[in-house]
Amino acid sequence: MQVKKLKIFLSILLLLVTVVEINAARYMENLDRGVVAVWMGSNRVWVSWRMLGTDPSNVGFNVYRNGTKINSSVITSVTYYIDTAGSQTASYYIRPVINGVEQAASKSVTPWANFYKRINLRRPSGGTTPDGVSYTYSPNDCSVGDLDGDGEYEIVVKWDPSNSKDNSQSGYTGNVYLDAYKLDGTFMWRIDLGINIRAGAHYTQFMVYDLDSDGKAEIACKTAPGTRDGTGTYLHTGPAGSDNDSADYRNSSGYILTGPEYLTVFRGTNGAEIVTVNYVPARGTVSSWGDSYGNRVDRFLACVAYLDGVHPSLVMQRGYYTRMVLAAWDFNGSSLTQRWVFDSNNSGYSSYAGQGNHNLSVGDVDGDGKDEIIEGACAIDDNGAGMYVTGLGHGDAMHLGDLNPDRSGLEVWEVHESTSASYGYEMHDARTGQIIWGANTGTDNGRGLAADIDSRYRGYEMWSASGTGVYSCTGTQISTSKPTINFRIYWDGDLLDEILDGTVIDKWNGNGTTRVLTGYNYETASAINGTKNTPCLSADILGDWREELILRTSDNTALVIFTTTTETNFRMYTLMHDPQYRLSIAWQNVAYNQPPHLGFYLYDGNPPTPDIILVGAGTPTPVITATRTPTRTYTRTYTRTPTPYYTSTSTRTQTPTYTYTATVTRTATGTFTHTRTVTITVTSSQVASVTFTSTRTMTQTSTYTRTVTSTSTRTATPSFTQTPSATATATAVWTWTATRTNTPQATNTYTGTATRTNTTVITNTFTATQTRTGTPSFTRTVTGTYTRTATSTGINTPIATNTFTVTQTSTYTRTGTFTNTPTSTLTRTSTSTPMFSQTATSSQQPTMSFTVTFTSSQVASATRTVTLTVTSSQIASLTRTATMTVTVTITRTPTLIFTETATHTNTPYYSATQTPTGTQPTATSTVVITNTFTGTPTRTMTSTQVESATFTRTVTQISTYTRTNTPTNTPTNTPTSTLTRTSTSTPTFSQTATSSQQPTMTATPTATKTQISKQQPAIDKIVLYPNPYKQGDLKIGFNITQDMKIIKVRIYTSGFRLIKQITMEGEYRAGENTINIESRYLDRLANGIYYVLLVGKNREAIEERSRPVELVILR
Repeated sequence: MQVKKLKIFLSILLLLVTVVEINAARYMENLDRGVVAVWMGSNRVWVSWRMLGTDPSNVGFNVYRNGTKINSSVITSVTYYIDTAGSQTASYYIRPVINGVEQAASKSVTPWANFYKRINLRRPSGGTTPDGVSYTYSPNDCSVGDLDGDGEYEIVVKWDPSNSKDNSQSGYTGNVYLDAYKLDGTFMWRIDLGINIRAGAHYTQFMVYDLDSDGKAEIACKTAPGTRDGTGTYLHTGPAGSDNDSADYRNSSGYILTGPEYLTVFRGTNGAEIVTVNYVPARGTVSSWGDSYGNRVDRFLACVAYLDGVHPSLVMQRGYYTRMVLAAWDFNGSSLTQRWVFDSNNSGYSSYAGQGNHNLSVGDVDGDGKDEIIEGACAIDDNGAGMYVTGLGHGDAMHLGDLNPDRSGLEVWEVHESTSASYGYEMHDARTGQIIWGANTGTDNGRGLAADIDSRYRGYEMWSASGTGVYSCTGTQISTSKPTINFRIYWDGDLLDEILDGTVIDKWNGNGTTRVLTGYNYETASAINGTKNTPCLSADILGDWREELILRTSDNTALVIFTTTTETNFRMYTLMHDPQYRLSIAWQNVAYNQPPHLGFYLYDGNPPTPDIILVGAGTPTPVITATRTPTRTYTRTYTRTPTPYYTSTSTRTQTPTYTYTATVTRTATGTFTHTRTVTITVTSSQVASVTFTSTRTMTQTSTYTRTVTSTSTRTATPSFTQTPSATATATAVWTWTATRTNTPQATNTYTGTATRTNTTVITNTFTATQTRTGTPSFTRTVTGTYTRTATSTGINTPIATNTFTVTQTSTYTRTGTFTNTPTSTLTRTSTSTPMFSQTATSSQQPTMSFTVTFTSSQVASATRTVTLTVTSSQIASLTRTATMTVTVTITRTPTLIFTETATHTNTPYYSATQTPTGTQPTATSTVVITNTFTGTPTRTMTSTQVESATFTRTVTQISTYTRTNTPTNTPTNTPTSTLTRTSTSTPTFSQTATSSQQPTMTATPTATKTQISKQQPAIDKIVLYPNPYKQGDLKIGFNITQDMKIIKVRIYTSGFRLIKQITMEGEYRAGENTINIESRYLDRLANGIYYVLLVGKNREAIEERSRPVELVILR
């Protein structure tokens, strides 16, 4: 019977294991406890910490100040504590408590002085563009990731130049930089994307995520020739290894429409380049994306998604106004592999063109455990196939979540830009695209927000710029008042959202809002992205489950992190362990930033247990005790009738025998193959390439069989004596009860990633009880305990250090003679009356002749030295140390002599005469310039060039294994244990160095002609008053060169999106004019920077335009 039950139990266990393998868990970052302490004054200190998604539901916490526990009982209902006897210099840490056992302590922290913390930044120096425009830098979008694997988030900051551009705007921009900082303000590294990456919200979408699940986050973004990684080195892997990092691919309008485009993954610890590939898709023909000047072709998006349900994949996108292409990549720590490409140009997907947003979202919308990508009016499945298209077109905002918890699955709240769309705002099913409800607005609906702000209505509430109020998730209007339409945030103590707009947080009160936080009152905190008015980041990065707010200071020298100190009655795991929320933090910096949303409905108070596996060393794995206590009870009863007047003695002997046999067979075979190829190319007249290939294969097989047989024999001898009276008659009822308790206890302890300790404790408790009722009566209990403990520890720590140094010095000495005999003749006659200005240009190209002859002789010597050193020591096959040093030195000394002769003649000539009519002044101007240049230079160049390449690789592998078996047996235990371990590791190395290219030197003459156009805009000299604008009418003064009958006033956002057009009909004569814009056209515009452009129609109905003029609205 016991064997049958055991077989049933094993069958169920195997079934459970099979189910777990089918529904594989996601790899996510192993965070520490994120403890934060805040000084609240009057000896009060707020201490808050993380609960992890892998913590058991019964986990509790103890809080320590200066090493002394300060809470009276284990804290189980919340994840914060207010110390009423604290100090500003005290040190605080917490200890989780699981099944009554305290776990490892968290990191210690000291209190912040306030509920916000300033992180000083290294602001880049400004600069000047090729057209003479100066610019400065300000912190822009931020993201977070555990860059160094310590369990604590680091912040990645994108620096935006003041001349960054929307794609619709021409002009040069400054470089884009990515910085990394630890939360204590320590600077880590800086990536310079270079001159061939344009600055603007739609260009650089940077992903910060642990892409290879090694416990340390990487950074991935679009790059180009001229990009320098965090070590200051130009990109050098893949296609970047042979490009020209000095090339400037910007055209005269500042756009970059030619030249290589890359995708690069950078290492989180130091910002170093790991791998670079060509960006997919390539730009191809610019006009094929919808225009020819570079607007639509360079609209980029990006995200991270678990496309296989287990591992994160990187997804990079180009285009959404017309053609839309997404490329998915998998990263294995050293290389990128393309998973799939979705292209709306492909057969069957033409309807997806133009259906993308200025943003995207990621979540498992079909319940298969794998992520889909929501583009706005369409969705892409985890396998790269299209899921659905709503056909409603492009939009500026959308939100994915469990918006209506009474419906199955997730929903999308979306606003649309097209005035002809059937719905200006709508909510649709995230899996099918079916419209649930919405309305036609007939306008460009530029803003929309979904958040759970009203406890009277179940589910989210939503509203938009073109709607008439706030709606419930079923489409019922609940208020005609609308709060701001920007971000949402968890800030106070309830489970509802608060409303975040730039630097302020408001609370919805049912028909309006109440201010909760005014961030700009602290450290001059400011928002980013102009009229978008977004934070640098909002995310749960510290403390309990509520979110932090990250802003910049107004002087652009620091970040400010705000954390809440509002008490709450609710406890849940960190939001960063909800997979959908964590991915939304990764894409929050993309284009038009959107707030993060959970993948479940929080207000119900029952968050699902996330199916995740933590990787990294952030939080020590807790000691987990699993207890199974089977109990068997049986009762034996009998009746005896004794004879009066007797004396009897009864002796009973009980001998239970227990035999325990356990056989464990475990076979582990691991094969580890690591191949790394490094190619270094040094080009400056001489190319030396060094290729290093390291292949290491380690096969480890560990097999052991353990048989433990334990036999316990116990003899219990109860005895009693009865002497009843002569007349007594007794009826005795004997009850005998034996209870057996078997308590196996298993403890698994994981420390870091290298050491694993398994402790198995099995305790068998035997209890036998004998009870007699009647006269006389007695109860006897005999208890026996058998305990067996086995502990095994394994350490396998391979450590590899690679160092490569390239040193190149070049010295050039030039001597020569040069003859220059210029002649110049200038004749200028000019007559002019006052009040007249004249500009004249000539279209005549200069004439130029150039002749070069040269002779050269070259002497080159090269010396190559190769030194190879390998040392290895090995002890008992358990510890192996291998060190390999390869030194390559190449020296060349070339000499080149050449002579050249050049003749250059430049004779521009122009004359212009203007005779205006009426009373205008007259002017005649004639200019003749003759410039002749003849030169015979002789140049001798001697080049001494030394190149040395040194490569050092050190590999240290330590492999130890210790197993202890400590039995404790009462009364009898005789275990036996045999362990055999074999470890073999054979690293191999190969190195080659080649250099064949001879230095080349060329002389290239250049000639530049500057033309000055006499054509002026037909509408110019625009003056806006008042500017900055606060209230009242806006006056616009302007000058026109011809009569016009219609003037259109167009107002654009800072992103150059048209939001208003006012048509003014009348008779506008050539010369100065003034028009008046009524305040009603401007009252609904938010504070920020706008652009005003005038369009006029002359009598021939030909349109003339002005240049845009900046308008600042500051109420």
